[in-house]
Amino acid sequence: SMERLNVLMCVIDVESESLGHNHPSVGFTLMTKGNLHLQLNHIDQAIKDSQKAIEILKKGLGHIHPEVGRAMMRLADIYNYDCNGDWETDKDTARSLYQASLTPLRETFGNVNSDLALANNNIGIIYAMKNDTKNAMKSFYDALVGYGVRTRADEELSSTPVCPDVFFVWINVGDLHSKRNEWQLALRSYQKACTSFRSLNNSQKDYLRNIGPRRMMRLATSKARMPFDDNDTLISSVLQKIGQAQCLLHKYGKSVETLQEVLRIQKVLEMRSEGMDACTRDIARVLGNLGEVQMLSGDLTSSLQSYLQSLNVLRSSGCSDESIEVALVLGKIGQLHLKKGCYVEAIVTLQHCMRIFDSNGVPDDNIRIKGIRSILVDAELALKENKTSTLAGQRDFQHDDRAVAVDAIADTYQNKGDYSCAIWFYTEALEFRRKKAQMLTEGAQKACESVDIARTICKIAQMRSLRGEFEAASILFDVVKRIYHSVQLPNDHPFYKDYLDQLSAMRKM
Repeated sequence: SMERLNVLMCVIDVESESLGHNHPSVGFTLMTKGNLHLQLNHIDQAIKDSQKAIEILKKGLGHIHPEVGRAMMRLADIYNYDCNGDWETDKDTARSLYQASLTPLRETFGNVNSDLALANNNIGIIYAMKNDTKNAMKSFYDALVGYGVRTRADEELSSTPVCPDVFFVWINVGDLHSKRNEWQLALRSYQKACTSFRSLNNSQKDYLRNIGPRRMMRLATSKARMPFDDNDTLISSVLQKIGQAQCLLHKYGKSVETLQEVLRIQKVLEMRSEGMDACTRDIARVLGNLGEVQMLSGDLTSSLQSYLQSLNVLRSSGCSDESIEVALVLGKIGQLHLKKGCYVEAIVTLQHCMRIFDSNGVPDDNIRIKGIRSILVDAELALKENKTSTLAGQRDFQHDDRAVAVDAIADTYQNKGDYSCAIWFYTEALEFRRKKAQMLTEGAQKACESVDIARTICKIAQMRSLRGEFEAASILFDVVKRIYHSVQLPNDHPFYKDYLDQLSAMRKM
């Protein structure tokens, strides 16, 4: 490679002497030299050569020549993908260069040309990275125009072959609409992507897998290889997006059909891969998504079957029974049991799920664990209410304060010595009390609620200390102390004395 660099430097010298320093040939050779520097990871020199080449091409060919636009795009690519300087600055420089390339490309070829479209797609990706969805969306639609997709009517009536890159632009548009919760538009975009993909031949589909990391919005910031090993994996990912959009639009039947198609594809991929764990777990995830849609549609029997299949697939792939993946499926099965009124089964399953989370060190404020904990509380309350109404002949289990009801269940687990379960329920009671406190203005009522919050935290601290988690317990006891001081609770108040007793008990352990 160094020999090639030396040859190119000699060529530049000869061309400069014979043709003049500003001749386009010198500019083209400089661009070639810059590309070689880029291959050798000489980023600064590649930028320098490219900048000098662009100046020469502008002088020799004019500012609106298409080769000037293409040279600007290549320099923009260096800033976009290869620079390791300040991220914001590099992306802004890349966007400015892509935008500068638009005029010479448009003036020469008109609005429909692939270079113009590619520049707009790259501009859209950079805007999306900066959360400027308005300009990103405009750029992506300009890219579609550049690829010949003018209007919906034109697209449907046109017999012109679809450019493979259109697939990724539609994906980017769909992802932006999804980000803005515009699910009908997202669905249409993903369906357009699917249609464009299926119209391509195999070589064009292979091309998509190679260029994906630079064309697809969610992959553009990563230098990792394309995460799609073959064309079936690629179309499967799009169909999953379609299924998600259909579900969020309450088109559950369509969503189930789409996910069943995904499932068929994934099973073929698993057979090809001879049962690789990654492919098997992909099947488990699709089954989980299918179970979710079936549950939302009210088809609880089919949903349970899908989740049980997902669980079996995970276990057959060598996934540990104590893994988070298994816990998430168990959480959904527990939710299904609750919906079917099988409260005991729901409680047993959800407790198992929570214990797996606990053993894996998942923090209490994790969004998934909070959701499952809430479902577990609902199941316990429903079971208690059901027993009470059965014994009394009527549904007389009523609680004005939900937190008090949850406290009672937590106390029961504490008395049994099941401190983990007690923590879950006290934590949920704490959530209720905090939400209630947020709705109150300053005054005696808010102060009372703050005291209740401190008492609940004190209970959790007590359970932590009984489990030997002294550091966590100490932090919680400090929180209790601060709250009591903030509401000026007297030191001889029973609640304050209880706090001191619990703190003293922990220190003696």
